[in-house]
Amino acid sequence: MDKDKLSFFSSCFESSEIKDADIFENNAVDFRNWFVSFDFREIQKEFDILFPITKKIATHYRPKVQSSGCDCLFIIVKESAPAQISRIRLDLHAIFDKLIQVGHSDVVPSLMPCITERIEIIYKNPSDSTFHDMVSHLMETWTRDSTSAAASFVISTEFQKIIRYMGLSSSRYIELIIDIVYSRAKNTKSRNHLLQFTFCISELVKQSWPVIRSVKAKIEQFIEKTLETVENHESINLECIEIRKLIDCSPVPPTL
Repeated sequence: MDKDKLSFFSSCFESSEIKDADIFENNAVDFRNWFVSFDFREIQKEFDILFPITKKIATHYRPKVQSSGCDCLFIIVKESAPAQISRIRLDLHAIFDKLIQVGHSDVVPSLMPCITERIEIIYKNPSDSTFHDMVSHLMETWTRDSTSAAASFVISTEFQKIIRYMGLSSSRYIELIIDIVYSRAKNTKSRNHLLQFTFCISELVKQSWPVIRSVKAKIEQFIEKTLETVENHESINLECIEIRKLIDCSPVPPTL
């Protein structure tokens, strides 16, 4: 690693003034392009210098800069030692929550893998209020008309991992998740998008299986709409069959 270059980047992201934004953006892109070539040994060795630089870039107000920062954050999360990630987890909570709430469609595709890559270390407990705040803000962003179809697609692919991590805790959001996915499914003809939406529902059914009958009608509505939109898609057809089987063998809620 070039120590002079590292020293330069350590000191060039101090200003968030509008007049310095173009220079900040150019330096952020240069840092990102340099950073992605590092291996895990270099990242872990210089972790205490690299993370503060990345944090400044990811929390800038320009979406292009934020995206560069998220690309670097993903590498840090992926390649750093568990103890290093645990040490910055509160910083990551703040960064993720800020970027999720802004929810810029050009940033979401870079942001989502950062959240899910080592989610069990970053959030530790799926019952923690910080984790559920993140999930709530993410779902709110997913519902926005301003969230593009491309951003929604990435959310759907990564949200499956979040549901899996939540386990039965996902049942607290069960109706909201189905409503969001169904709303998105109604407005697309893309087979790839519908397949990922179906995977989301499938994961939700698996994780919330003890209480899934309570939303059987909503899930059936989603399945019917999806099968109506894309005929003869083998993967979607098989996934829908599996969803129906799981619901049919789920516990029947007690009657009062």
